[in-house]
Amino acid sequence: MKTALVKQALDVFGPWSGVKWADTSPLRLFDVWPGKAVYWELTCMLQADWYIIPPAVEGDYFHDLVRRNPDRAQLLQRHTKNLTSVDAIPFENYDLIISFDAILEIPPSLANLFAYYTQEHWDALYGHSLQRPLNGYDLFLAHMMDAYSADVIKMSPGSPNRGKEDLERSYADLLAKYNVEVAVKVEEVTIVSNSTAFDRARYTVIATPKTGGKPLVSTGRLLEVLRKENGKWKSFRAMNILDEPQS
Repeated sequence: MKTALVKQALDVFGPWSGVKWADTSPLRLFDVWPGKAVYWELTCMLQADWYIIPPAVEGDYFHDLVRRNPDRAQLLQRHTKNLTSVDAIPFENYDLIISFDAILEIPPSLANLFAYYTQEHWDALYGHSLQRPLNGYDLFLAHMMDAYSADVIKMSPGSPNRGKEDLERSYADLLAKYNVEVAVKVEEVTIVSNSTAFDRARYTVIATPKTGGKPLVSTGRLLEVLRKENGKWKSFRAMNILDEPQS
């Protein structure tokens, strides 16, 4: 399977230069990858080619990254190399195209598989994408929901038990209306067996209405049972206890 990975310029994640897998190696990728090595493992597993296109979509993540930090944007502009226009990407040569944010408009005539991640779960694009993939894409790769088992049950005060589909809908509704910041302090992690563990944490959630207004702040405690599925730990049962009502 031949794979292309596509990001837009001024995005700090991924390499800062377009590069073909045939022209690099796992170690040499770091020559063009000055920041956090997010997606490096994905690149190596898929032996993927990277394309960087000019800025195309300005979501919450992009606005926060660039508009609020002009010095960072100038740094990225100076050091980003080998940009490719969307029209010049040979999509027909690939079986799978993954972009970072829904930055492409997918022509219906193309038979390739198009998928995308959103760079941050607090971006409104993440909430919209949980409802359906955007811009003609075939798949939305929901990295936040991947932390949950398909059999998850989450228990919260004043709410019925929720499974994964219910959680997806509630997160989509929340992220469509609020800019959300979450801080978690893990206090304990205990591995019970090769396939079972639990963790205990404290959390703070700040939800600011996108229409303006006073942020809603909640703090509480979380107890979570984890189950290992196909080599990955996933949330199987979870209960949160609020310290105080939202205010």
